[in-house]
Amino acid sequence: MVDSGVNVFRLNMSHGDTVSKQNLYNLVKSLDVSQGKRPAILTDLAGPKIRITNVPNNFSLSKGQSIIITNEKDIEGDQINVTEHIGFTKVSTGAKILINDGRIQLEVVEIISEHSLKCKTLIGGKVELRKGVNFPGITLDVPTLTTDDKKDLIMALESGADWIALSFVRRANDLDHVYKIMDTHGKRLPVMA
Repeated sequence: MVDSGVNVFRLNMSHGDTVSKQNLYNLVKSLDVSQGKRPAILTDLAGPKIRITNVPNNFSLSKGQSIIITNEKDIEGDQINVTEHIGFTKVSTGAKILINDGRIQLEVVEIISEHSLKCKTLIGGKVELRKGVNFPGITLDVPTLTTDDKKDLIMALESGADWIALSFVRRANDLDHVYKIMDTHGKRLPVMA
């Protein structure tokens, strides 16, 4: 790829463990580049993606079926767990929830608590672990940087990254968290947001 002219490698932090991520940095830094310039490294932080974290085995939803969406760890019966770091305080009845890129659609019928929502299934399908969950038109209470993002950012700074990409930026001061970590480590990189 380098011989064909690639000038930036995007390292996606959404996948892999610490060792595999470090191996990617080492691989890019070890490239033998005849022109003497290695491609840049763009570290793309995963961000606060909301995902299904626990669901009963072989679970499917049918149109009209009721289901509880919760960010609490323990599930009972027909419940779907989602990423813990989100809060549902800005969700109201009638809000739509999309699972697996919109293949499954739910409507909120009751706010049980700031951690749990009762929903009605509009479009059903098989519910699988790690699939994305979206709340269109709602700004949820989610941190800009997750705990894993902070670790990945520090690894990027220590491993020779040239750029940082940050998804789900909502306000200018969301970048302050990134810059604070960079300043603590004595290295300011450009941020693509």
